[in-house]
Amino acid sequence: MARDTKKGHAHLDEGQVIMAVIDKEGLSPEVQAHIDTCAGCRARVEALEGELQRLGDMALEQVPTRWKRPSLKGARVHADRPRTWTIALAAGLAVAILVFSLARFYSPLTPQPSQAAISSEMEQDARLSSEVGVLLSDPVPEPFEDISDVPGTDAYEEFVDFVVPG
Repeated sequence: MARDTKKGHAHLDEGQVIMAVIDKEGLSPEVQAHIDTCAGCRARVEALEGELQRLGDMALEQVPTRWKRPSLKGARVHADRPRTWTIALAAGLAVAILVFSLARFYSPLTPQPSQAAISSEMEQDARLSSEVGVLLSDPVPEPFEDISDVPGTDAYEEFVDFVVPG
């Protein structure tokens, strides 16, 4: 507590006044007793509570209520009427989009691949499979066999001698 030198007794400082407003149960018994007996400190606590209450009331005035639509000052106020036509329009558009999508993706008019295209693709797959099979059995093409490390030959030694002479 701060000392009041004129009267010779201690009054609450600003922090204690704030704590008396926001946490009354957390006050020490001495501070609570001082607030109960000192009219000046009690008036400071009540003044701060009043200011906070006024601030809260002003904030509540600015918040629009659920049944009251926010409006700009000077704007024409329309009577709240049910907007069934907007709901019906939105539902109609949703149904139209759904029907169009289903018709687009499940239509018998969608071109199907011809038998010739399917057989051509199958021939390409067969050629690719045979090329992969050849590479699996002999991964080194014939022109590069003399410089590759083929097991059972000394081609690797010859290659190293070619790259690093001497």
